Amino acid sequence: MFEFFVSNWVNAFINFMTMAGVVVNIVMFIRKNRKENSEISIVLDVEGTKYRAKYPFLRKFVQRSEIKGVLRDLLIDQNKGFSIKYLSDDRFITNVLEIQKGKGDKITIKCSEDEFKLFDKKNFEEIKDK
Repeated sequence: MFEFFVSNWVNAFINFMTMAGVVVNIVMFIRKNRKENSEISIVLDVEGTKYRAKYPFLRKFVQRSEIKGVLRDLLIDQNKGFSIKYLSDDRFITNVLEIQKGKGDKITIKCSEDEFKLFDKKNFEEIKDK
């Protein structure tokens, strides 16, 4: 009789631990999915004045090539190329890596007035300092 109770308690404990593991995995999946699907803004810092692109994209798509693709879509003439010196800077790459790790909610790109002239201004909104 004693063995019967012990074996049932052992089975109950194993079932409980399995259920707890499943719940932990579900919670971790939901957190990761929520974070990956959070929106990231592109901000152009034009010599101190900041402009946010009106079209955010998801954190899980943050890569240097994706950012350049989004910027190309915001140009006045998408058939022409563009060059922003800051896109090759270590600070930009560090910003991208931080966003990929889940830290921060915007990609800040410094550019000159001449570089900003290539972009369609209706695709951006100026950010007022608070």
